[in-house]
Amino acid sequence: YYVMEILPPKGYARDTTVYGPYSIKGSESGTKNIVPMVGETKKADIFIDVREQRGYKVGALKVKKIFESANSDLTNPYRRGVSAGNRDNLKAEFKLFIYPDGTVDDKKAVQVKLRAGLTEGAYIYDGKVELDADKKNISTAPSALGIAGLEVSELPWGMYKLEETATADGYFVMKPSSITFKVEKEKDISGTGSSADIIYTGVRDGEKIVLNNKPTIFRFQKQIETGDSLSGSKFRLYGKKGDSLGDTVKGAFLGDGSSYGLTEDGEEAYIPITGEVLESPTGFSLEGVLKSGYEYRLIEETAPKGYQIGVKQGGIFRLKKDGSGLEFVGASGNESGIFEIKLIGNVGTLVLKNSPTKFTFTEVDQYENTVLHSEFKLYEANSNGEKLSVTALTTWTNTGSNTHELSKLHADAYYRLERTNQSVLYEKNHPTNDYYLLQISHDGKELKEVAGISGKKNISGEITKEGEKKGTELKIKAVRILAHATLIKQDREPKTVGGTDYAKLKGAKFKLYQVKDSEKYDKAKALDDHANKLKDSAAPDYDYTALDGRLETDDIFLAELTSDENGVISTKTLAEGLTHKTYSEAGNEEERKKENQKVSLRDGLALGVYYFVEETPPTGYTVEQETIAGVKKNKKYVFV
Repeated sequence: YYVMEILPPKGYARDTTVYGPYSIKGSESGTKNIVPMVGETKKADIFIDVREQRGYKVGALKVKKIFESANSDLTNPYRRGVSAGNRDNLKAEFKLFIYPDGTVDDKKAVQVKLRAGLTEGAYIYDGKVELDADKKNISTAPSALGIAGLEVSELPWGMYKLEETATADGYFVMKPSSITFKVEKEKDISGTGSSADIIYTGVRDGEKIVLNNKPTIFRFQKQIETGDSLSGSKFRLYGKKGDSLGDTVKGAFLGDGSSYGLTEDGEEAYIPITGEVLESPTGFSLEGVLKSGYEYRLIEETAPKGYQIGVKQGGIFRLKKDGSGLEFVGASGNESGIFEIKLIGNVGTLVLKNSPTKFTFTEVDQYENTVLHSEFKLYEANSNGEKLSVTALTTWTNTGSNTHELSKLHADAYYRLERTNQSVLYEKNHPTNDYYLLQISHDGKELKEVAGISGKKNISGEITKEGEKKGTELKIKAVRILAHATLIKQDREPKTVGGTDYAKLKGAKFKLYQVKDSEKYDKAKALDDHANKLKDSAAPDYDYTALDGRLETDDIFLAELTSDENGVISTKTLAEGLTHKTYSEAGNEEERKKENQKVSLRDGLALGVYYFVEETPPTGYTVEQETIAGVKKNKKYVFV
């Protein structure tokens, strides 16, 4: 088969080419799509018709492209790049499309084929694009003092779209990125080839259409809480070498001869940013320095005092080509979600959220039980543990909880922790000479021990090494006061009349009880305050004088002990593994529900009131009893 156009659409010239031959083989069925072929030669990807130009005027598109010297959206940039120079040799690139039926519909737009004219930036209409290889950009002539030109001649009548596809480095693509214009359909009565009118509703300079490009703009902000300072903080804005315009080789084009710092780092280069710049009237803002569409990353080198370094690997972002803001690049572009992108006054702004340092100080005893009623003071110190000020940075007392949280400790700083007061239940350290020295890591995220000092100044502790509090919790250790109880069982009468040679009685069995609640802080403190008296008129909050009539089941049974050949029973000799629970000072419901560590009775007894009760006498002896309210009971041997 052969194909030839018989009648073209209205306004188009007939295509007189005979296309073919095309064959349909017996094995083929359905529809066969064909392309323009002459013999074995493919002429195009699609069949096209060209506008009928005989007898019609043709138009010439003339563009005045302005690369602006400033971006009005950023009135006072910290540093300027290419926009502050002479703006020579800048170019923009375009594609030209035609709407075949005159209706503005991008789905129907067909790219126009253009051939180069005699000068740079000049092009001549050459029909419609038939092959993908012809879908090329056209470029303006190089700019002079920020102005470049573009001209396309011999355009037949119709509706066109000129789309900017790229622009000079350091500039945004114009917004919107395309314009439409119309070449009027006018008869060329004179036959001299006069130009048709170009219909365009935008800005013109004479017969030229004026199109503007604004320099790129960017701002970075570090978010902190009101009243805090960014002083001393440091950041870096990284890009590949050459991606920050106005580098150390090209100069910064700042007009006044000064330049922003740009430091090479391997295949990259970075602009340093200080907290002082961030707090200045300009902030850290750039005009004409960054390239749109290119990747950059921002890292925090040193955090503001009291804050963590927000990011280690850096927020990876790029400026949108049309100047509509920023966008993160890839899944790792916004590490941990600590960056935020904002459009503030049409300026794409990268915001690094605040992350104050936060650490926990917990006090436990040697059995990991909660410790309360201790007072702590924290001082700023040097690396040797010496105070930088006699005034404590903060003071707290463990009352309802043994955990205290502190925020905004400074990264890299040293701190001296003193325990200035303790509960009566624990061994006391010196309130001012003894301390624990710690340091905050450079990123503000971890506590660090100071070699040779931490834990060596009579206050022991350890930094949590696993779990959700890894590196952020310091466990200060307190030593629960424990003492051993010993009782000797002997014959009441000496072997020698008037002598002291009492027989030691083996085999007597005693039970050891702790008076319930006597180990609690308030009871133990009252007992200690009143010289361990079982009752004191000045201490109405306790009375241990009526223990003889008290049921053993009301108290806590600890152990059964049997006197040895020397008549001795002692908690020192109890079987290994025999334990009891210590009183927990936990002051909240959550901690009260925790299973307390059990204390081995071989370690000793905590502060409180106890008694022995003889259950089985040695052979040949009887248990000593007392009559209480008319009832005989085995005697209780009470001790504190």
